[in-house]
Amino acid sequence: YAQKDGATAFFLVECIVNTASAKAQIKVKADDGTAAEAFSTLFQSALSKFGLS
Repeated sequence: YAQKDGATAFFLVECIVNTASAKAQIKVKADDGTAAEAFSTLFQSALSKFGLS
């Protein structure tokens, strides 16, 4: 779970990693739909630092 800074929006992230192909698939659910895409972009950026995206 993650919480948006200064607000009450919550995000649930499911991350499925395929070790054979070295790829990750994420699903983001948010109670504030307007923030879900921005959070997804940020999460993918964080994953790319680990070479998973």
